[in-house]
Amino acid sequence: MIRKVIILMKQMKTKFNFPLIISALALLSIFGLSACNQDPNKKEELDGATFGEITIAIDATYKPIFDSMVEAFEATYKRAKINVIYTSELEAVNLVLQDSARVAVVAREFTDNEKKVIEKSKIMPRTEKVAIDAIAIIVNNNNKLMQLSEEEIKGILTGKFTKWSDIRPEGSNLPINVVFESNASGIAEYFKTLYSIDLSQAKNFSGAKDNFDAINAVKNSPSTIAFLSSGWVKNTKDSTNTSFIGEVTVVSVAKEGSAEFVPPLQAYIHTKTYPYTRGVYMLRKEARMGLGTGFTKYVATEKGQRIFLKAGLLPSTMPIRVVELHSKPINLTQ
Repeated sequence: MIRKVIILMKQMKTKFNFPLIISALALLSIFGLSACNQDPNKKEELDGATFGEITIAIDATYKPIFDSMVEAFEATYKRAKINVIYTSELEAVNLVLQDSARVAVVAREFTDNEKKVIEKSKIMPRTEKVAIDAIAIIVNNNNKLMQLSEEEIKGILTGKFTKWSDIRPEGSNLPINVVFESNASGIAEYFKTLYSIDLSQAKNFSGAKDNFDAINAVKNSPSTIAFLSSGWVKNTKDSTNTSFIGEVTVVSVAKEGSAEFVPPLQAYIHTKTYPYTRGVYMLRKEARMGLGTGFTKYVATEKGQRIFLKAGLLPSTMPIRVVELHSKPINLTQ
């Protein structure tokens, strides 16, 4: 058995480690600028790169990852307090536009209109890509269609296929019920844009309460298919990130024009063999370089990237390589 594992590579140690020097200078300058911007006549202390208190808004699909990320950051910087609002992708961005949150973590960048809104406040919108996520497709363990082509997925979402037997003869005669992780799903918006479809008019689409609810819907219904972030179906007991939870079946997908069916594992995200991937972005609206910038830079460092790696997502700011693990039976007899 061969398993492909993603390894996060450390920066090479040289006499002058320029990435490290640049990062250190950036944090020092952020700290200095924050301090200089403070008004001595005000009792309230402005936040800096490693201190203060702010609110950020995060797409709820990334809650387990950013619970760990915030905990690690606050453990390192004792004077920092980050309040998190977990919500939909659209609401997370709106909270930033309304100055109710300093940072949004979502699977898209600012739109041109959103940038214009921020720029009217004489603030430059900032975007940083911190990871790459795959959209996992899950079906009931009794579903015989465990491999689907990109064209077949498109047929399900556009309404071309309404029963599983419409896809292939071995499929059941049950109707296809499609579930997204919420009614305001960023994943639903992803497919809406990708395939130019109006999901609001479809009768066989529904939004779950959350990702747990989506997984349970598939677990309890042989007719249901659900779309959610790959981090939710990762087997947490597998340190190699090459297996999934057993309650449901994670579908392997073949890209258009390919006969290779692959699951949403990090190695296939990296090689772009798996078709449904999206970036994870941190969007900032910050008049100065404060705690929002400091936290974003932390997420982009090796410590933050390892949290993404452990969660099953692909780090995007650190060098990586793919390693093949070969499993062979061991003969213990002599």
